[in-house]
Amino acid sequence: MKEEEKKLQKLNAKLDLKEIENNARKVGFIIRTRKIQAVDFVKTFCLMTFYKACSLRVCAEAFGFISNSLISKQGLSKRLTVECIEFFRTLLFVLIVQQSTFKKVASKGMFSHFGRVLLQDSTNISLPKKLAALFPGSKNQSNKPTAIMKIQSIYNLLSEKFVSFKITPYTYNDQRDSSDILAFLRKRDIVLRDLGYFKVEVLKEIADKDAYFLSRYLYKTNIYDEKENKINLLEYLNKYGALDVNLYLGAMIKLPVRIVAIPLPQGVASERKRKLRQNRDKRLKVSKEQFALLDWNIFITNVPPSVWNTKIVAIMYGIRWRIETIFKTWKSHFNLTVMTEGSSHYVETLIYAKLIWITLFQVVFRQLYVYVFKMTGKHLSLLKVAQFIQQNFWALILIVASNKRLDTILEQIGKHCCYEKRKKRLNFQERMCLLSLS
Repeated sequence: MKEEEKKLQKLNAKLDLKEIENNARKVGFIIRTRKIQAVDFVKTFCLMTFYKACSLRVCAEAFGFISNSLISKQGLSKRLTVECIEFFRTLLFVLIVQQSTFKKVASKGMFSHFGRVLLQDSTNISLPKKLAALFPGSKNQSNKPTAIMKIQSIYNLLSEKFVSFKITPYTYNDQRDSSDILAFLRKRDIVLRDLGYFKVEVLKEIADKDAYFLSRYLYKTNIYDEKENKINLLEYLNKYGALDVNLYLGAMIKLPVRIVAIPLPQGVASERKRKLRQNRDKRLKVSKEQFALLDWNIFITNVPPSVWNTKIVAIMYGIRWRIETIFKTWKSHFNLTVMTEGSSHYVETLIYAKLIWITLFQVVFRQLYVYVFKMTGKHLSLLKVAQFIQQNFWALILIVASNKRLDTILEQIGKHCCYEKRKKRLNFQERMCLLSLS
């Protein structure tokens, strides 16, 4: 059997049955030995990822087939407790820790200066209204409360694996969780985040850990020169044009940073302004200065010019979009946004189960990518692989269950799930390869 097939088959061993049962007992989910095992819950709820109508009844039916036992939806509901949620949360944590011990990906080219490239971002999931007390969201047009869950994630771009997941209410803004990255940070890591996480204090702590950051500039953040003179950024740009200069950030901290400012094409700048007018809070006025700064891409970093020049800084920030593609995959092909009515315990269990499957999928995808690239020289698309698995799930189950070789699956994925050639722009994997070789 091919080495790649062996690796794929080892994935089942990552969810070690004995370890699953032990974790279930530790958190009090399983107290005594029964016919129903904790692993059956894991399989059932992960299976719900492939159902758009994942009601409790559908879940109970699937559980019955998997566990070879009869259970009513009421009986299943009784087992969905606080301990059950903690069991799934713990299992997710264990899985993330396990997959972080896999063979590390060597940093090359433009990434060679860094240990890991960490993307931090969040996505929102709408929930049934009755969960509004547990997961309060913004009020709708009728001024009625809504239920929205926010999933905070940290993603290692080079290994294409998640470092952390965190579930919070929608009302917890990203800035509140800005410092979460510090608990996972290692020396020489670089952190890429959007403006929602911008806090000068956290940027300083990242730098203090001998790590790096790359962010866009947050409007009205104070900037100073080496003599501690406050700088009006717009006037500075109008005077000097495109910038790549060392200055200081923050009124109190005076954090030494590199500010890179690149003028945008007129069409791109106009679109930015249109979106700001459309999406802004009507209670807040947007100044002429703020609109004028939208003509520029302005980045804040502590990566020295000897490592990344001005052009590379802009390109590197662009690869942060990878996490947005992943969120799109979750919602389009893993039914993360499809939540039928159910208790808060059911919804939380379902969310953690889907995150468990997502974590496993990232491992599978990385192994598939390496295999297909070696065999064909082509790059796999994350979205296409997710779509393929979603659409052909039951066929894949039958192939695996019949103990057939995985050649058929691998060939089909290699045939149908690769990027198509583009004439005018590179796809994500092509850009990553180019940057790794540069």
